[in-house]
Amino acid sequence: MPSDAVKIVVPDDFPPAFTGSVAEAPARKIGQVRVFTEPGAEKEATLIERVGDADVVVNIRAHARFSDRVLAACPGLRLISIWGAGTDNVDLPACRARGVTVTNTPGVNAHALAEHTIALMLAVTRRIPAMDRDLRAGQWPRGLLTQLEGRTLGLIGLGPSAAASPSSRSRSGCGCSPPRSDRTTGARRRWALSTCRSKSSCASPTS
Repeated sequence: MPSDAVKIVVPDDFPPAFTGSVAEAPARKIGQVRVFTEPGAEKEATLIERVGDADVVVNIRAHARFSDRVLAACPGLRLISIWGAGTDNVDLPACRARGVTVTNTPGVNAHALAEHTIALMLAVTRRIPAMDRDLRAGQWPRGLLTQLEGRTLGLIGLGPSAAASPSSRSRSGCGCSPPRSDRTTGARRRWALSTCRSKSSCASPTS
């Protein structure tokens, strides 16, 4: 690898997500790659030490916070590539002022979040945590549980996760209708937050 190759650092691959992924080999072809799989990136001094003179940072975990102090200590940094939708762990105005480009991957985990929403809905309506606890304590819990068939699912927000929720719902066999789509026209129905709460059997904030 030539000395002027792009220096890429993954300072927060704990637990490992980049290591062994399909992205690792292409990254190593285009530059010098250093990957840190130990905890510690949440500490500013450790993050600065790991980033060092890197040109590019691949940010895996949101606990690694790229403050203005981190950017000032790493003047060679030109790109922060976030593996996720959120950018709240990066000081965007400071990046803009210092000429550091920030990219993210909106929607990359939309289906995972949508499926997790369904899992939480079932856990609450079927009282799974409480019933599991009682069963382990030697009890045999009884009682009527809420079914989701025919219920209304309120999606607070219309981002990629909300768009994925209905398809995940369909695959799960759950008959809970999302209010964002009109059944006859396919048009979105927008409700005020208070209306969404009052008309929905379950409500989920989405990105």
